[in-house]
Amino acid sequence: MTLNKPTMVKPRQALLTIGNTLVVFAVSANDNQQPVELATQIVYAPVLVNQEVGLTTTQTPFHQTQNTLSIDFLDRFNANSLVSLSDYVPGVQASRNGAGMGEDYSIRGFPLGGRLLLDGVLDNQSYYVRDPATYEQVDFIKGHNSAWYGAGVPGGSVNFIPKRPQYQPSTSVTAGLGSDDYQALVVDSTGPLAPHSAWAYRTVLAARHLNSDKQNVDSSPVTLLNSVAWQGESTELTGSWEYSRQNYPYDFDNVYAQGSPVYDVSYVHPASFAKSEYHRFELQSDTQLASNLRLEGIYRRITGQREEKRIGFWFMADEDSPLPGYYREVDENFTQNTGHLSLHYDYTLGGLRHETAVGLAYHETQSTYDDAVSSYDFSLNIYQPDFDVSLPSQDQLTPLSGDIDWQESALLMSQKSQLTDTLDLSLGARYTDYRLTNVSGNASTSEADNRALSYSAGLAWALDDQLTLRASYSQSWLANQGQDKNANYFDPSRGVQHELGLNWQPTPSATLDMALFNIRQNNLLVRDLEIAERYVLAGEKTVKGAEANLSIALSDQWQATAATAYMEARLEKTNDANEGNRFPSVPTHQHSLLLHYQPISQLTLTPGVVYQGSRPGDRANSFYVDSYTRYDLSAHWQVMPDLSIQASIQNLTDIDYVTSSAANDFLRFGDSRTLRISATKQF
Repeated sequence: MTLNKPTMVKPRQALLTIGNTLVVFAVSANDNQQPVELATQIVYAPVLVNQEVGLTTTQTPFHQTQNTLSIDFLDRFNANSLVSLSDYVPGVQASRNGAGMGEDYSIRGFPLGGRLLLDGVLDNQSYYVRDPATYEQVDFIKGHNSAWYGAGVPGGSVNFIPKRPQYQPSTSVTAGLGSDDYQALVVDSTGPLAPHSAWAYRTVLAARHLNSDKQNVDSSPVTLLNSVAWQGESTELTGSWEYSRQNYPYDFDNVYAQGSPVYDVSYVHPASFAKSEYHRFELQSDTQLASNLRLEGIYRRITGQREEKRIGFWFMADEDSPLPGYYREVDENFTQNTGHLSLHYDYTLGGLRHETAVGLAYHETQSTYDDAVSSYDFSLNIYQPDFDVSLPSQDQLTPLSGDIDWQESALLMSQKSQLTDTLDLSLGARYTDYRLTNVSGNASTSEADNRALSYSAGLAWALDDQLTLRASYSQSWLANQGQDKNANYFDPSRGVQHELGLNWQPTPSATLDMALFNIRQNNLLVRDLEIAERYVLAGEKTVKGAEANLSIALSDQWQATAATAYMEARLEKTNDANEGNRFPSVPTHQHSLLLHYQPISQLTLTPGVVYQGSRPGDRANSFYVDSYTRYDLSAHWQVMPDLSIQASIQNLTDIDYVTSSAANDFLRFGDSRTLRISATKQF
C-alpha cells in the first residue's frame, strides 16, 4: 500500500455537519520570547522575524521550542526542496518516505511518517514534496502536541507557512541553472486586483528539472499556486487552488554490504516511471464577530492520482546473494478532506489578559489502489546491476487492490492566561474519535477504531527584558492497528514530552536559546511472548537530550548562528533481542554553523557547515553508518535594486554520506557536490 498511514480520522455522526466548514486552533501572531504575553489577535501559526542567517528560535503558544528556516535561506542555496538543508536545524534529520517520492523528517529521534503540516493542518498525505516557492518559512515544532494538531509522533511537527496574497504589488521572476542538468523557473506575482481594491491575488509558478546521482532517476516537477484574498470590514477570506505534477520515480533506496554503504550504484530499471498529479482546494476565513470574539475556519480538499512502474529489487537477503527483482504497477486515486472551526474569546480579568478557544476538527483520507505486482522474476547484482533482464508479462503479475480510509474528528479547547505581568500559562485539551479501515481485495487486513484524549500545558516566566524561562508538557498519540486476544481494538500509542527551556538576549545583537527534553513513547505494539502470532501493547521508546541555538552579530559585517543537539535514544521495551538498543539513524551529537558575511552592501556570503555523528543503521544495531561533516557556501549579489544573483555550492568537498538508515537495504544518501546559480528580477 502506498498511502502514508495512519493520516487522520473520521467523525461520528454528531460531527459530520462540520466536515466542510472549518478552522484551526489559535496561536499568537507575535508569540515572542520576552516579555511573554498574549497578542490581541490570535492566528494559528506565528509570523516570525527572519534573520539573514536563516535559522531563528522562538516558542509556540504552549511554550515549546520552535526553530524556523526562512525562505530567503532556502533561496540563497537555490534549494529545490527543504530536505537537503534540514540538518542545519538542531535535532532534525531528513527521513525516508516512499524511496525519494515523498518528503519526511525526523525530529528528536522520531520520523514523522509524512505527517507534515501546511498552515497548521495536515498537508498532502500521499507521496508529495512541497516546492519551496509555495511557502514563506518552515517551522520545526519540538515535541508533537496532539491537543493542538491531532495524531502524530512525539518528536515534533513540521509546519509550512504558505505564501499569501499581498496588497502591495510585487512580481519576481527567477531563472536558475546548475549541475546534474538542473534548470528552474519561478514566477511569483502578487498585489491588489485593482487600485484600492479589497481583493488581492497571488500566483506562483515553479517549474524545475534535475537529474539524480542515481542512474535512471530524474524529475521535472511543476507547481502552480493561485490564491485570492478579500478583506472586508470584519471578515477576511482567502481561497486557494494549487496544482502539482511530480514524476520522481521510486528509487529503491540503497544497501549496506561488506562493511560499508554501496555508493554510486542504482537499482532503478530504465523502464521505471512515475506520474503524480494533485489538486489542492482551500478556503480560509477570519471573522471578527465582536470586539473580543472571533471565528476562524479552514477547509482543505486534496485530490490526486498516481501512476507508476516500480522496477528494482525487493530486499537484500544477504550480502553474497543477488537482490531479488521486484516489479509493480501502481494505479492509485487519493482524496483528503480537512477542516477546522474555532471560536476565540478574548477578555481581561484583574487587568490581565486571557483567551479561551473552543473548536471542532475533522480529517479524512481515502486511498483506492488497483496495482499489479511480481517478484523473483529476475535478480540484480549488488555492486554491478545488469538491467538487461526479462521483465514479467501481464500474465505473471498478481493483482493487488484495496482501500484505505482514515478518519478523525475532534473537540478541542485551549486557555491562554496571564497569571501576572511576567507569567503566562497555556492549557490545551482535545478529545478525538478515530477510525482506520484497510481493505485488501475483499478482506479487511487491519483496522483501528478508538478514542484518544490529549492534554498540553506550557508556562513562560519573563524574569526581565533579557531572560525568559519556559516549561512545557505535551502529549501525542498514534493509532495502533488490529485487535488484542479478546477481540478489542488496540488503544493508541502514547507519547509524552517534558521540556525546560530558556531564551536569553544579553544584547540586541545576541540571542541564546537552550532546551532540555525527555520524551517517552509507550503502548507500542510488540510480539506477545506467550502467543507468538499475536501482539501486545508493551513496547516503549525514550529520548533524552538537549539543544542550544546561538545567534550573534559579531560585527557590522559578520553574523553567526550556531546550533547543537545531544540525543540519547533507546528502545526500552521491545520483547525481542533489540531491547536496550539505540534508535536507528539517530546521532548522539549534531552540530551546525552558519556565517553571514557582508563585505560590501551589495554582496553577502553565507558559508555553512553541518556535522552528524555516527548512528546505528538498524534496530539491531548490527552496523553503524559513519559520521559526516558537510560544507556549503552561497553568495548573494544585489546587482541592481531590482536584480540579484544567487550562486551556491552544497557539499563543497563532495563527500559520500548517509542521511538516514532503517535497515541494511533502506539507506538514503546525501547529494554529491551541487553547483547552482540563479538570477531574480523584480518588477
